[in-house]
Amino acid sequence: MKTIFLQYTLLILTWQAMSQHILWRNRMIKFDRLWITLKEKGITQYELYTKYNINRAQVHRLKHNMNVQTNTLDRLCNILNCNIEDIIEHVPDDNFF
Repeated sequence: MKTIFLQYTLLILTWQAMSQHILWRNRMIKFDRLWITLKEKGITQYELYTKYNINRAQVHRLKHNMNVQTNTLDRLCNILNCNIEDIIEHVPDDNFF
């Protein structure tokens, strides 16, 4: 019985992880421009962690187009001396509330 419960739990966790991956991939707010702007400005991810104290978890969220706080976006714009459209892109979709 314990083995069946563990297999069921593993199946649920695997499904949840796959669902999250699909959601991340289909986000309509994308941060692809951030990586281009970082390269143009000569700032590495390592410098974001060490010099500018951007949390690694936030960088992970940005890499996977996940939700980030607006103050993180503001900090990145200040660090890179750029506008928001230099680090973020909105891709129109049919997601209406």
